[in-house]
Amino acid sequence: MTTGAKSEKENPNCVPELLSEAYLLAVAKGGCLTSFDLLCAPHATRLLKTAFKVTRTREDAEDAVQNSMMRAFVSINGFRGSSSFSTWLTRIVINSALMIRRKNVAARRVYFDSEPEDTSHFNPEIEDPAPNPVQILVALERRRVLRTAIFQPAAACARRLRSRSLTGEIRRVFS
Repeated sequence: MTTGAKSEKENPNCVPELLSEAYLLAVAKGGCLTSFDLLCAPHATRLLKTAFKVTRTREDAEDAVQNSMMRAFVSINGFRGSSSFSTWLTRIVINSALMIRRKNVAARRVYFDSEPEDTSHFNPEIEDPAPNPVQILVALERRRVLRTAIFQPAAACARRLRSRSLTGEIRRVFS
């Protein structure tokens, strides 16, 4: 026990055997979530930066890291050790970020050749609040008819009054 204490004093960066990557990896392969968390914690910031470089949004990068952590935990027994754990985990994060990016690009595409499957919420025509040409012509015709209805009787009435007064004057002259 004094030997372990000496090595820690001599080399302060030395990790105790219980927290070594190999030990944590072995325990995580047994299904221990705590050891998996301890194994991934030193890489979290770098993984988030890597995912952000791929997705270009913080929210998508966080989703990619969370999804990759879940996938890595589920498939930890498939880790062969041919590369370091951080390399394996980084590759999972990059693949997850690429899938999210592809999904987002596909969601932003608009296809003009084919109709979307569910068109109940989609109205391709945007109504213009201004009157259309037919409505303008109808309004002009109404104004014309109304003016005619208002001014024509007045003009006809004035003609009748003139003709009556003229007729009355002519009758007086001839009577």
